[in-house]
Amino acid sequence: MDAAADCTPVNVKPAHTVNLKTYTARWSGADLGNGVTVTAKIMLDLNLISSPGIIGSAIGAGAAFKSIDIEVTGATNSNANGRFTADDFGRAVLRFLGPVDLTKELVGQAGFSGITSEFNVFRSVSNPLAPTAISFNKLRVFGEEEAVLTSFAPTMVEDVTPTQAVNFPMLLDMGNMALYCR
Repeated sequence: MDAAADCTPVNVKPAHTVNLKTYTARWSGADLGNGVTVTAKIMLDLNLISSPGIIGSAIGAGAAFKSIDIEVTGATNSNANGRFTADDFGRAVLRFLGPVDLTKELVGQAGFSGITSEFNVFRSVSNPLAPTAISFNKLRVFGEEEAVLTSFAPTMVEDVTPTQAVNFPMLLDMGNMALYCR
């Protein structure tokens, strides 16, 4: 920020703090006799999740699910293959009825097993091509092929490469006081 920036002190109420973590989920059709692979990047606000817990919500601001980006490959029907974003899904569900460690792979943990635990997405009516949940930890892609959840793990390294400087207003948080600069 340069010396000519216009900064104004403002009073702010204590806000909800966020604890964002990105996860990678994978579904495979191999055990069901097809070549479908579904890979999702999910950003969760861990402050809105308890263990054990059931989170069924929309995706976006104010929700535990902040973002979802899904890629489908290997489907027989080429219309099923492609990339889908939060706008393609009406809601997502993360359910675990026993304690889990969200810093590790969920699939295989005692608290995330059987038909009492799941991670699933439900397509919105606006995009019939998006994959959708059909049962616990199972998705159906367009064209009727199915895939089973094989992994739900924290993403260890974020793939972020800065490409350009961005000039935008900024809010510097200092507890109950903040400095708004533009």
